[in-house]
Amino acid sequence: GVDYFTKLEEVNPEGHEILLICSDQNVIERSHWEKAVIYRPKSLVLGLGCDKGTPFEVVEKGILHHLEKMNLSIKSVKAIATIDLKENEEAFLKLKKKYGWIIEGYPAKVLDQVDGVLNPSDVVKKYVGTRSVGEAACLHFTKSKMLLLPKQKFQLEKGGKNMTISIARIPFLKRGEHGHS
Repeated sequence: GVDYFTKLEEVNPEGHEILLICSDQNVIERSHWEKAVIYRPKSLVLGLGCDKGTPFEVVEKGILHHLEKMNLSIKSVKAIATIDLKENEEAFLKLKKKYGWIIEGYPAKVLDQVDGVLNPSDVVKKYVGTRSVGEAACLHFTKSKMLLLPKQKFQLEKGGKNMTISIARIPFLKRGEHGHS
């Protein structure tokens, strides 16, 4: 007997000997943890942008802040998506090394064609040739039509270097659905 649920709040942990919880979210009822195995799917993609030479600490703290705010697990992050001009940004390379994430950079021409961008910017278009970096990059990587987190700016100190973050989830098939080859 295996029961399948799509919402944790539907589960009565007393009615099961063990639970397998598959989630990229951090907020899970305490009573569920006691007899649970937690599986963290690599389902989250961070769309990142930053000022040239933004310190690693600023970018990492911005990521951690927004993942916590969204109740998302850092263990479920698969990749950083950005514009190709930024894929060798030192802070991004340090994140790749520290967390084992991949970095995927896309040309401005590709990013400018992505649907679902909520915060297009003429200023960004003027400087890098696309109206969106982070939002467009994470949507393109995930093939999703929806952002979990629209573009947010983050800086540690007023007047300091800026980073921007957007988050999208890779859509997975639900139980019983079949993909097309």
